[in-house]
Amino acid sequence: MMNLKKMAFAVAMMVTVGTVATPVAGAQAASNCAIQTTNNCNFSKGKLNYKITGKNTCTVTGLTNKSANSTSCNIPSTVTCNGKTYKVTGIANNAFKNCDNLKSVTCSNSVKTIGSNAFANCDSLSKVTLGNSVNKVSNNAFGNCNNLKKITCKSNIKTTGSNCFGNAAVKYSR
Repeated sequence: MMNLKKMAFAVAMMVTVGTVATPVAGAQAASNCAIQTTNNCNFSKGKLNYKITGKNTCTVTGLTNKSANSTSCNIPSTVTCNGKTYKVTGIANNAFKNCDNLKSVTCSNSVKTIGSNAFANCDSLSKVTLGNSVNKVSNNAFGNCNNLKKITCKSNIKTTGSNCFGNAAVKYSR
């Protein structure tokens, strides 16, 4: 008899949890950002994709539609999805690689790292401004960006990978 009571309690708990979860899923679908609950916790907001990297942090992983004619990109300091605000701390490896229409990029002051090949082969890229927190630019981050002659940086970058700026000169400004 005791096992039957325990089993009935367990079933009641599963039903209760199931009914609580349903409105939450509906609320996510109605918000202005789409969240994919996988192991990596990815979401899209506006024209950018993000990956949650910590409790309150995320990284930009690229454009929501790489074939779109996005000519400029502003990486924000924070992004909100489903009522939770995340600090944008990096740009992932290969995030904007081969985005031929991209002409200008501005990174907010919260961005600390730029991954390998993040903007590699962006043939039209001609203007880049990095915020005051960038401390690491990885291998080939701006490699083969043939129109990029100058990168304006508001911080002293501590770690640089090989060919991280391609042929561009870095101008430090405060």
